[in-house]
Amino acid sequence: MRTALVCLLLISLLIPAAVPAAAAPAKMLIEYGWDVPGPVFVAENIREMEKRPFDGLIMRVHKIGQIFSERDPTGPEVDAAFAALPKIEWQRFTDNFVCMYAASTMDWFSDEDWEWVLRNVRLCAKAARLARCKGVCFDAEPYGTDPWLYGEQPRADEKTFAEYQAIVRRRGAQFMDAIEAELPSPVIHTFFLTTVLRPGTDLAEHHYGLLADFLNGMLDAADPGTR
Repeated sequence: MRTALVCLLLISLLIPAAVPAAAAPAKMLIEYGWDVPGPVFVAENIREMEKRPFDGLIMRVHKIGQIFSERDPTGPEVDAAFAALPKIEWQRFTDNFVCMYAASTMDWFSDEDWEWVLRNVRLCAKAARLARCKGVCFDAEPYGTDPWLYGEQPRADEKTFAEYQAIVRRRGAQFMDAIEAELPSPVIHTFFLTTVLRPGTDLAEHHYGLLADFLNGMLDAADPGTR
């Protein structure tokens, strides 16, 4: 009996060694910080920037990156940025992204507000396409009014949390559709997803309580080639 147990143990130890190990996904080091550059700076300095030990960078286009707040994404700085985007000559940086920010002045239930939100989203995706980026980066941390906290929403006193969850999920799908309309098969870069929501969290009281619904809406609409 003891011999049989030893043999069984040896077999169980040998079996995993016979199965080829799955290749680990390649890890990329992407530069992002308080000094987020714009397209004009990147176009003029990319050779010097690519001397640094990164695989890519995140840049932002003035005004349009504040997708939930900016109502008038026009002006000479925006024009200069869009003129510079196609001129960026990437060589060593292979994984580059245009950033979008989540601070909000919009009303999730307002179709009028969401017309300009989606316009900003399409412009960010267009910027990524013109610069031949891998995709867009969505920074969900709200550096301002929080779109994810139910209690801070304009209609929290008249709409239930469940009603907000439903509209936010629908808006997440529209958000994804707008990106894919300008940038087929994009990579959507994020810094976190739902890890901030621990099991048992009261979502109606959490600062990121509506974020999961937005992400689910994105997944609802995502095309097969989107990552």
